[in-house]
Amino acid sequence: MHIEDLDIVYTIQDDNMKNALNSIMRVLDSVSLSNEEGYMILIQLIAMKIFDEKQRKDHGGYIQFYINSDELYKGNLNIPEVQKFVSRMKKLYSEAKVYYNNILGENKVVWTQERHVKVANEIVRQFQDYSFVLSSNNDLYQLIFYNFATKFQKDEKAQFLTPLPIIDFIVKIVNPKAGETICDPCCGIADFLSKSYVNADMKLDDCQLYGFDNDYNMTVLAQLNMLLNGDGNAVIKHIPEYGTINQKYTVDKRVVTLNSAMHASGNWDRWYDGTELMQYDVILTNPPFGKNRSLDLSNAHDLEVSKLYELYDRYTETNPKSGLDKGVVFLENAIRQIKEGGRFAIVLSNAIMSNNTWPFVRQWVMERIRIVALFDLPENVFAETGVNTTILIGYKPSADKLQQLIADDYTVFTRDILNVGYKKKTAKRTVKFDNDYALDPDTFETITNDEGESVLNEDFSQIIKEFKEWCVYQELELKELFLE
Repeated sequence: MHIEDLDIVYTIQDDNMKNALNSIMRVLDSVSLSNEEGYMILIQLIAMKIFDEKQRKDHGGYIQFYINSDELYKGNLNIPEVQKFVSRMKKLYSEAKVYYNNILGENKVVWTQERHVKVANEIVRQFQDYSFVLSSNNDLYQLIFYNFATKFQKDEKAQFLTPLPIIDFIVKIVNPKAGETICDPCCGIADFLSKSYVNADMKLDDCQLYGFDNDYNMTVLAQLNMLLNGDGNAVIKHIPEYGTINQKYTVDKRVVTLNSAMHASGNWDRWYDGTELMQYDVILTNPPFGKNRSLDLSNAHDLEVSKLYELYDRYTETNPKSGLDKGVVFLENAIRQIKEGGRFAIVLSNAIMSNNTWPFVRQWVMERIRIVALFDLPENVFAETGVNTTILIGYKPSADKLQQLIADDYTVFTRDILNVGYKKKTAKRTVKFDNDYALDPDTFETITNDEGESVLNEDFSQIIKEFKEWCVYQELELKELFLE
C-alpha cells in the first residue's frame, strides 16, 4: 500500500477515527496499560507512523506501518507471522529513531511482553488505514490530543491544555512571521508553536521554534505535536524543576542555570565566560498562575529563585505576603527574553492586570514595553481554576521610542471576550471541549455559512477584524509587527 491509498481524516467528527481511538483505549484498559506506560507506547507508535508516511511521501515505496490478520497476536509470541510483524516494527523504529530521537530515544515497546505486543497490534490495526500526514492538521490534532494528552496532565503542576480557539486567536493577533524566532518558555504540548507554524502556511522554519517545559511527558507530546504539524525540527527541551524560571537557553544551544549571587534582580546577562542567552522575536505563553501556583518565599529554594527577578524586589518592598505569583515571574521572564522590536502574548490572572496587590507589576511593565492589547476572557476557559484571565499583548520598542509613545499617550486596544466557540466539560477528570454553535434568535436553529457549515458562537473573528482595523491608525512599528 502507498501513502496515497490511505484514507484522509477530514473532520474531528469522523466516526471511524473516533471508533478506532475508543478501540485502542479498550485494549489498553484490558491489559492494565491505561497509564503512562501505555500512553508512551501509543506516542512512539504514532511517531513511527508519521515517519513512515513522510518517508513514503518524499521518497516513494510501500507503507511499512501495517498488520495483516495472520500477524495478530493470539496467545503465542512464537508464531512466525507474529514475529514478522514484530521484526517490521523493530526495523521501522530503528529508522525513525535517527530522526525523532527525543521521542524514540528509549524504546518503550518491549516486544517480548505479550501485553505490549497486543497493544501494538491494536494501535497499528486501527491507524493503518488513515493518513496522519495528509489529513487535516487541525482536526487530526484534536482527535489525538484531546483523547490522550489529558492523560498526562498533572493538576498539581498546573498543566492544562489551552483550548485551540484561544491559541488560534492569540497567534492571529500576534502574527508570527517567516524568519522569526518563536518561543514558549512553558510550552506544555507546544500548541502555540504548532499553531504558529500552521497559520503561517508552513513558511516558518521549524528550527526557529523553541519550546521548554519542566515535565518530560509534556515535551514528548510537544515533539509529537510538532511532527503532526511541522517537520519535527523544533527545539523542544525538557528543563526540570523550576524550568525556564531559573534556567535559560543560550545561543550556542546550552541550558545554563542562573544564580542569585550573580544574576539577581534581572541581571541575567552578567556572565564572565562569554555566555549569551537567547532572545526571541516572539514569545507566546500560557504559564501557571494563581494563588496555589506561587513561589513560596518561606522556602529557601523558592526564595533564591525569586531573587532572580526585579519584580521580587518590588513585591517585597510593599507586600508582606509569602507567595510570589508565577504569572508575575513569567511576565518578567517574557519581557526580558524578547528582543528589542520583539513582541509577546501572555495569559495572566486578571488580578495581576487589575488587582490592588499588583500595581507595581503594571508600572514595571509600562516602563519596559508598549502595551498593545488587553483581552479579558470568560471565567474558567482553561480549567477548573476559578481564576478570571486576561491576555496581554505587547512589544518592546527602543527606550527612546517608548518614552515618546508614553508622552504621546498611546492607546491600547481592549475587548471583553464573551463567547469562545466551545463549551468545556469535565468527565472522569478529563477535560473536553465541545463546539458551541451560534443559534438563530428567532428559530433557535444552528446558523450555517454559505458552504452549509455550522457557525461557531465565538467573538474571536470579529475582534481580530476590529484589531487589524485599529492597528492601521497606530505607529509605524506596531503596524509592521502586527499587520505585515
